[in-house]
Amino acid sequence: MGGGDIIIGYVSGGELNIQDNYADGPTIHQADVQLGGSDDILEAAGSEDQGGTTVEFKRKLDTADRYDWAIAAGEVKIQLAYSAKDDLASYHSKSSTVRLVLAEER
Repeated sequence: MGGGDIIIGYVSGGELNIQDNYADGPTIHQADVQLGGSDDILEAAGSEDQGGTTVEFKRKLDTADRYDWAIAAGEVKIQLAYSAKDDLASYHSKSSTVRLVLAEER
């Protein structure tokens, strides 16, 4: 996880809690703003029902924040992590990784 660009969030009582984080160690992450960076989440929404939790957000492809990775055409690896607890600090008990191939806009 060290060096990872992280968006972490949860929904509790119908309210979304979300942060732009950076992994400054193998198992540690902090909000970008605590490290001197910026919160680059432009828009966000979340919901929860019996089927699970949905968190959606928007950010620039290149935020120019040293704690965010620029997103460009090519293969992008995204790791999704899950916890049964609704907070920003609990260790995730499950995770999965997906690879997306992003094409340049024509």
